Amino acid sequence: MAAEILRTRYGRPATDALAGAVQDLQGSDPLAPVTIVVDNHATGLMVRRRLAARAGGLAAVDVVTLLDLARSLSAGSPRLTGRRPVSDAVVLAARDSGGTAGSGTESPSAAPSAACPS
Repeated sequence: MAAEILRTRYGRPATDALAGAVQDLQGSDPLAPVTIVVDNHATGLMVRRRLAARAGGLAAVDVVTLLDLARSLSAGSPRLTGRRPVSDAVVLAARDSGGTAGSGTESPSAAPSAACPS
């Protein structure tokens, strides 16, 4: 699976570029799967609606957030067996703190999880 980052102006140029990228990726097979990663669900809904209106329909295009993509790709991983999925509140707290949810030293119960190898 290859990833491509397109930079464009906001609005119609962005919609045109994205529609062109989807069309290129699907080629002659309109049911070829394409995944578009967006920053939030509201943007995803807007993107999906604009692409569908422009193309007269939309098939096999998955519009997801980065968190949704990570959850989808990690589902069924043997390394995660028996572990609970991360909650949205934890992800939001990490995002709002600049990517660090704390050093793990504030709470003794958090220290062992902070020391786990990745």
